[in-house]
Amino acid sequence: MPNGDGGYFFARHRSLPEEERPQKQSAEFCFTQTLKQKREDRTDFFQRAAKILKKFNPLSDDFTQQTLYFLQQQFNNIRWMLQETAIPLDVDDGILDANVSTGALRALFLANYYLCVVPLKVQFLRLDEFRPVQPTREELYQEVWHEEHQLLQELRFWAKDFGKSRGKHRRFAPHSLCQSGWWKAPALADCSEHLLTALRTWDVLPGDQVPDLLPRAVCTSSAMLEETAMEHLMWSHCVADDMQYHVTCAYNQLYTKRDLDEAAAHLQVASLVAMLCDGCRVDGQGFSSVALDELLWRFGLLVLEALQLKDMDWEEEREGRERQGWFQVSSSPPRTAWRGHEPLQAILFGRSKCQAVLRPPLCIQENTIRTGDFVADYDLVTERLPTCHYERQKATSTGLQLKPMELKDAQDALAGTGPARCSVAPLDTILLLLPVYPKMMGHLTSEMIWLTGALAWFSGPTGRKLLRALWQAAGEYPHMGLPPEGLLRNTTEVLLVPSPGRYADPEQLLLKDLFSLLSSRPIRSLLPNKDGCRCYRRGAVWGYLEAPFSGPGDFTFPDSVAMRTAMVRHLKLVPPGRHARNAIGVLLVERCKDTVGCKRSISNLNRVTSAISQLEDVKLQHVRLQELPLLEQVRLILETQVLLATFGATLAWLPLLRSNSFVIDMHPGPPEALTLFGSCWTAPPAVVPVAATAASWDVNPRSEFGGWARTAHVNYACSSEPTSKNRRCFRSLRVASFEVWSFEVNVSEIVALVNDAIERLKRR
Repeated sequence: MPNGDGGYFFARHRSLPEEERPQKQSAEFCFTQTLKQKREDRTDFFQRAAKILKKFNPLSDDFTQQTLYFLQQQFNNIRWMLQETAIPLDVDDGILDANVSTGALRALFLANYYLCVVPLKVQFLRLDEFRPVQPTREELYQEVWHEEHQLLQELRFWAKDFGKSRGKHRRFAPHSLCQSGWWKAPALADCSEHLLTALRTWDVLPGDQVPDLLPRAVCTSSAMLEETAMEHLMWSHCVADDMQYHVTCAYNQLYTKRDLDEAAAHLQVASLVAMLCDGCRVDGQGFSSVALDELLWRFGLLVLEALQLKDMDWEEEREGRERQGWFQVSSSPPRTAWRGHEPLQAILFGRSKCQAVLRPPLCIQENTIRTGDFVADYDLVTERLPTCHYERQKATSTGLQLKPMELKDAQDALAGTGPARCSVAPLDTILLLLPVYPKMMGHLTSEMIWLTGALAWFSGPTGRKLLRALWQAAGEYPHMGLPPEGLLRNTTEVLLVPSPGRYADPEQLLLKDLFSLLSSRPIRSLLPNKDGCRCYRRGAVWGYLEAPFSGPGDFTFPDSVAMRTAMVRHLKLVPPGRHARNAIGVLLVERCKDTVGCKRSISNLNRVTSAISQLEDVKLQHVRLQELPLLEQVRLILETQVLLATFGATLAWLPLLRSNSFVIDMHPGPPEALTLFGSCWTAPPAVVPVAATAASWDVNPRSEFGGWARTAHVNYACSSEPTSKNRRCFRSLRVASFEVWSFEVNVSEIVALVNDAIERLKRR
């Protein structure tokens, strides 16, 4: 791969002082002898990786010790070279003219150098599968894990300048921004998961009959991989899209073309972007659903398998090795390989700063949040924290910016005596700062995402575990005390932080009665031009956990159960008991009474209602939820066993449904023309798609509400007319229409789904 070995990073590598050569000489394992050569064939990367691997015999007695020592030395060498700015870069003038700091370029090329030693790490850890030993290699690797972890942090720090090339509005967490909307990255993730499943199961077809699972024309790769990664980091409107594109293409090239070279090239670019992006999330959860450790592990496996194949002459032997190789490449890395052994440390792996714990003292004055923490991470003061409203940051987001306070005011705030004109919260009070988008207040889906994400800090295992990890990461500080087991309603105050916008009126919240779950005090908002000040001595929590909107989020099933239980108790509702077998509750929700001026109204809804009412053992309720009080809406959802609703806000109530309930999404069609609405597959993914006779349950994990349904253990099906073509990797990523005023549904398909749900419920 071009520059894959990092050979020309430093023109004067050999001009090191004589006394420094012995400790730095090992870096040349990955460097070519011709340091000034600019472009080389991609296969040279495999040759250099082979040089490293051949120095270590896995069967030797000292293999473990030698490998660990070598890796530790390499990680320290890269860190040294990253900070040794006196050594000039020897790169093309075109790259140097890209208006990027040399520090960022140094991080890019050294990240590529790091990739050169990843195959050795993967080989070391993979050997446990074939020859288990005690202690395991995974446990032994923790000796060098801290050096590698520190290296990856420093690479990302030095690469921050890549994101600052687009203008002032992108100065903070630029790669959390996604202007393409919420449909494209999940659509690509849907495709990549399908391709990965195909690799794991190896759906074998004769070589010349293997279908294109992705249009081959879209997967052309550049000969200059570092430049490709740099372009994504500098100019991309959605880094999450770019990472998923390269991952998807890598899997496709493996399965349909069996092209190790092209597959490795795409994984190399994706790995570089994931290592260096600023504000993106790369732990496999959330919007992008890209996991850095999986990218690095599979890239290393791919190089190892390629080297094995290159040494084989017999075609039959190669084909058998290919099948084993594809299965190996699709495997997952050991959990601790990049995330570490400590659970609280592992939960912070690959996260952005959408969630953070801020150390005290903090004072809220007018529309300004001031900090007296003078040893804090100054990114919080000089830059901003991202908001990540849905699963990405708004283009116009102002984020969270802290302003420093005077030293005397900070001392008074901690002492509980000031500053002047400021009230001081009780010592055990924690401030919860919730970013909201004022234009989306009154939009049920948005508010449910904010509420459930905030409620996770109070109930459920994931939020509490993350809170402890963030609290420990903030470090010891006066008055903070030990990490709390979770936020408590009577010791938490909530402040809405509008971004973008100047004011978010808490009274405009549709779910304001449910937001009172977060605090026994009234919900407040930053108010411009208003007197008053309040200070906090134990710190603050910024943001909320990501909902499983369009894919896996922070939530787990226990979190969903805990949240539902908390709402039932807060509203003093009686949890629904077990329904009688002959009384299946079916709730059909209509968007509006008058179809004139109503978006997504179903023109043949009367036929649906009539057909369902004729089914046996059905207790059908046909309502318009927006006309009912909030308490009544919650009660209806809690009692429902089968929910039918048009795609939209009604489905935002899905997290409150009991586990093993059923949801039928009546979706506008054709789905391929309405990318805005996500996916509406009716059949499981298959290498050779077949026409579905009826819609299937749980085949839309990457749709907006399909991801939520999977987390809540709710059965979800999507029905559209015309039906989706079920070609997950050939769908259009362009929006043909942003809205539909009215549409027809497939009555027979919906009735069949309702009947199937009823039969399944009866058998329980």
